Amino acid sequence: MPDALDATPYDALLLLSFGGPEGPDDVVPFLQNVTRGRGIPKERLKEVGQHYFLFGGVSPINDQNRALLDALR
Repeated sequence: MPDALDATPYDALLLLSFGGPEGPDDVVPFLQNVTRGRGIPKERLKEVGQHYFLFGGVSPINDQNRALLDALR
């Protein structure tokens, strides 16, 4: 079994993230963007947005991906 930590056979790594809101004012616009074309009422998006407000209106995935990027560098 090859050593999983040996990166020598690779030239690059592509890190992608869907992202998320960076603050309370970004929550509803973010949700509107990701649900565009699905006819979801703005009131429902506000309800769903309450989950982000548990984290101060910021998606925790953003900092997790930044930390991963720093570790990879």
